Amino acid sequence: MSLTKATYSMISGAVVNVLDFGAVGDYNRTSGAGTDSTAAILAALSYAQNQPAGTGRGIVYFPEGSYKVTSTLSIGNVSLEGAGQDASILNYTGSSILIYCAGGNNHIQNLSLYGSDSVVSSIGVSYYGTLRHRMVGCNIFSFNRGVQLQGIACYGLSFQNNYFAANTIHVYAEAIGSGQFPTTCWFTENEFITGGSSAAPAIYLQDSDGFTFERNIIQGNGALHTIYINYLSGNGNAYANHRIINNWFEENSGSQVGSSNIRVTGNFGAIQGVLIKDNQFYTSFANNPTYCVWAETTDGLTVTDNFWNLSAPTWTFLYKSGVGNKNWKVDNPLVLATQNMNKHLAIVSLSTAQSIVAGATTQLALNTALVNDSGLWDTTNYWFLCAAKGTYRVNMNTTFLSSIVGAQFNILVYLNGAPITLNLTSVCVKQTTGVENFSFTGYVTCVV
Repeated sequence: MSLTKATYSMISGAVVNVLDFGAVGDYNRTSGAGTDSTAAILAALSYAQNQPAGTGRGIVYFPEGSYKVTSTLSIGNVSLEGAGQDASILNYTGSSILIYCAGGNNHIQNLSLYGSDSVVSSIGVSYYGTLRHRMVGCNIFSFNRGVQLQGIACYGLSFQNNYFAANTIHVYAEAIGSGQFPTTCWFTENEFITGGSSAAPAIYLQDSDGFTFERNIIQGNGALHTIYINYLSGNGNAYANHRIINNWFEENSGSQVGSSNIRVTGNFGAIQGVLIKDNQFYTSFANNPTYCVWAETTDGLTVTDNFWNLSAPTWTFLYKSGVGNKNWKVDNPLVLATQNMNKHLAIVSLSTAQSIVAGATTQLALNTALVNDSGLWDTTNYWFLCAAKGTYRVNMNTTFLSSIVGAQFNILVYLNGAPITLNLTSVCVKQTTGVENFSFTGYVTCVV
C-alpha cells in the first residue's frame, strides 16, 4: 500500500493555501533575512483566479507566518485571508503597491500588511473600480498611503476593525477623471494612529462622495489636518455627503499651529452636505490642534451634538474661513468640561458712561464684549450678525439717572440700518426722582 500526501489544493472546495505553492513564512523584519515568497503567492493567486466556476476556490489562505513580498499582488474576485491579525504577515519591501484590487465582491481579512518605512511611495492596498470589497481585522502599517481609493465604480467598500498605524496617509481617496470618483464607502470601528505629517493629512477625501466614518478611534496623528475633505476639481461631486459620526479624536496634530481635527474646503466649489455629529474631541495640550473644525466654502454643513473636552482651552471649536459658507446648522454643547458654549450669545457693555441727548437719537457704543464666543458681535460698529435663520432674543439693562418724574426715553432696535416697528411699547418713563433701573426684552426673527 502506498500513501500520497494530500495538499489543501487537492480538496474540492478548500481554500488555496500559499504553502502548497512554496511560500515560506520565515521573514525577519529586523534583520531582513528570509525567503522571498512573491512567486509562490502569485502562483496561488493565479490558481485561485483560474479555477472552474463552482469549485469555491475564491480564497487564498496565509497560515501563520511572516512572508516577504517584493512586487504587487493583483487580485480580482479573489479574497485573501490570514490566521489572525497578528499571526499572518505580508512584508512588502517594494516601492509601489502591495495589493492591487480591481475586482468586486471579495475581501481581505485577518492579515497584517507591513510596508517599508524608508519607501516614500508605497501603498498598502490600492482599489480601482472595486465594488463591495471588505477589509476586516487587518493591520496596515508603515506605508506612504495605507489604502488608496480611485476611479470609476469604486463603490460600496467597507472597512471594519482594522488598525492603521505609522502611515503617512492612512486613507487616500481621489477622483482621477470627470465622474470617476470613489463613493459610498464605510469606515467603522477602526483605529487610526500616528499617521500624517506637517505636509499631509492622516485621512484625505479629495473629490469623493458619500464616505462614512463612524465609531473610529483617531488618535495621536501628526497631520496638519487629521481628516481633510477637499472639493479640489471638477472631477468630483459637489454633493459630498460625508458623515463623521460618533468618533473619538484625541491628541491629534502634534501641536502644529494652524492645524485641525477636521478641515472642509471647497477649492473648486461649495462642498454640500457634510455632517459632523456625536463625536468626542479631547486634547490636553495647547494648539493640539488649533481648530477642532475648520470650514471654508461649504453649503449645508451640520455640526451638532459633539463633545469637546479641553484641558488647555486655547484652541477654537469651529473656525469659519473665507467666503461661501452658508446654510449651516451648528450646535456645540460643550467647550470645557465645566462650561457650556453659548451658540450665538453676546454680552456687551459700555466702556464708559454715555449720556443721551434730549430730543435726539443716540446710538450706544456697546464696545466692551464680556461674552462673544461666536464672534458675532462687532465691537467696532456695535452690530450683531445673525449667523443662521431663527429667533434671536435681545436683552438690555440700563440705569436712568434723571431726577425728573415723567421723563422718558424710547428704545429702538435697528435691522440692517432701519428701525424695527415693535409690537409692544418700548417707552421707559421715570416714576420717582431717584435712580431707576429699566430692563428691555425683544425678539428678532431672522429669515435669511
